[in-house]
Amino acid sequence: NAAVINSVGAHIRATAIAVNIFIIHILGDVPSPTMMGWVADRKSLQVAFILPVIAMGISSAILFYGMKFAPSVGVDRAKIGVH
Repeated sequence: NAAVINSVGAHIRATAIAVNIFIIHILGDVPSPTMMGWVADRKSLQVAFILPVIAMGISSAILFYGMKFAPSVGVDRAKIGVH
């Protein structure tokens, strides 16, 4: 959410957060129980629980790749009292 807030203008921030939450739920909450049940029925529940680990690895790779293109958020260390 912080990435969305920092990457859009204030006039569309609420809409951007709403779309972000909607997409997260469509891509995650909707298919995950069916996928987990399907894999658990065909293999085992232990194998099914590997799916979220794989999804987290893929999303982490995308996040770290995207960090290369994100604008830097500079903090003036003198303003916050850090020397």
